[in-house]
Amino acid sequence: MASDPIKPLLDQALALLRENRPQDALKILDQIGEPGIRIPDQLSYRGLANAKLGNQAEAERLLRAAVDLAPTECRHRFTLSIQLRETGNLAEAKEQARTARKIDPKFPGINELYASLGLDPASEPKPTLRDRLFAPPLENPAYGQFHAFPSLEHSAKQWTITGWVLVALSFLPLLVFRFHLPIHMPAGGEAKGLPILGGMAINSDPLSAFMIFLLVTVAILSALWMVTDMLDRRARVLWIIPFIPFCCLCAMPGVGQGLYMGLGRK
Repeated sequence: MASDPIKPLLDQALALLRENRPQDALKILDQIGEPGIRIPDQLSYRGLANAKLGNQAEAERLLRAAVDLAPTECRHRFTLSIQLRETGNLAEAKEQARTARKIDPKFPGINELYASLGLDPASEPKPTLRDRLFAPPLENPAYGQFHAFPSLEHSAKQWTITGWVLVALSFLPLLVFRFHLPIHMPAGGEAKGLPILGGMAINSDPLSAFMIFLLVTVAILSALWMVTDMLDRRARVLWIIPFIPFCCLCAMPGVGQGLYMGLGRK
């Protein structure tokens, strides 16, 4: 993902390309300067502009450079596949299209690209459950973290903060219960709640009931957050294993999620 000062220039260049104004798009891209050589979108847009201007060899070189910088981003392989198709290199165009679809089977236009290349998605072998669970995570591009979900890519900071907030909230009920245990033997004359093991009862006072509700809610949200984040970053699913015992046996989902956030996301 491009840094904030560069992103508006990239958006402007893309808008000009869509208006079929490649020369104006190149002028905008020139404003990015030397750091732009490490930004895949800048290289990809330059490639598109050169293709529109008829410089097919330079267009292919730039599009390949974008793929080399961001090998796990579908859109760059998708664009390169189209360029290779237009220049008659159908064998590699098919290879790039297959790789793009493997990264994101629902990428807009991927099925149309497949059809134009004579490929049939139904004829390709589907990944096995073992492949999905234990395949190594995709390599991050050189310029930043890979994201499978664009919405999380554009709100990565807020998403991470949400994860740490869930970790913090998971410890709040435990802190409260340190001084206010919800499970105890009822005193004389005290109304009994649910009988447990020889007369022990849970007194459903409002604070205890709210803390138990909070702990269960945070555990569910933490599990959803972790699964979504692992899918987004293509992290190893094995990181869910520490979460389960801490959550189910120790009532401490924050420990399992904290381990993943501190170690599994690197």
